[in-house]
Amino acid sequence: MPETSDTAVPYQPNPAQEARAAGLRRFNRLFVYIPVAVAGLIVAGLVGLMLWQALSPDQADGRQADMRQLISALTDIIIIFTILPLMLLCAIVPSLTVGLFFYRRQKNSQNPREYGRLQILFWRIENILDKIQHKINEISPRLTRPLIQANARFSYLEKLIQQLRNLFNRS
Repeated sequence: MPETSDTAVPYQPNPAQEARAAGLRRFNRLFVYIPVAVAGLIVAGLVGLMLWQALSPDQADGRQADMRQLISALTDIIIIFTILPLMLLCAIVPSLTVGLFFYRRQKNSQNPREYGRLQILFWRIENILDKIQHKINEISPRLTRPLIQANARFSYLEKLIQQLRNLFNRS
């Protein structure tokens, strides 16, 4: 009796599946990760500009200008302290995204070509469907040829009978 091992053989996707996986990674990088990073940088720049405007002193003459400046500064500080917790809350998702990116990058460098179970299942289903399509393309001409020939013979006989009727009906 041949010996069998209990270790599972890892699934090897075909080149078309690997190309699609690479295309998906490229799409995510171009249309998900980069726009999120750019948006994060824009938000960080706007927050920095807001902080700089709030904390930089204006050059104004007179007491009334000083009072307006103080009120404006207090309003800016209140807005900053109101928005700060919301900014930290919004920074959680990009921080986790960056952390997950670096974690997966490190994990992929240790274990290259590791795919999820669902991806492997879809690839196996695709391979089965490709085999079925190949068999259909191979068998269908053998099945359709006799049917087409029988249909052609039937049409020929039908036209022959119709022409014979026309010949005998004229006279």
